[in-house]
Amino acid sequence: MATEWPRTSDSPFTGGSAWVKTPSGKTYCQVLVYEDHRPHTQEPRRDTVSCGVEFNFPTEACGVWVNADGDWDWFCGNAGNPDFITLAYGTPYRVLGWTIESTLEGTTFTNDATGHGMFVSVDRVEPF
Repeated sequence: MATEWPRTSDSPFTGGSAWVKTPSGKTYCQVLVYEDHRPHTQEPRRDTVSCGVEFNFPTEACGVWVNADGDWDWFCGNAGNPDFITLAYGTPYRVLGWTIESTLEGTTFTNDATGHGMFVSVDRVEPF
């Protein structure tokens, strides 16, 4: 069952990760601040947004991710069954250093510190 966010500018999260989805349910994303379980020979992932999307166009992947530096790539994976927070169209949210703006056209994730992020919808992906 999804949790409804209060309509404020800041989410109740202070660390870790948060799972959000659009009201249509066609886009679901994880905002991840830090992940330190990778091998010590690799840099830990920081400040990323990963989205699974029911794309309307052919793609080899079922999702897309972007980090705070604007690097991005496609991926395949399964979110499992986390407790999603359902976004409200037209209401901006701030969570874990990212600003999220969801509209009927798509959802924009912008890293507050760097200004990098992505627009994602069932029709296109635009990293910036």
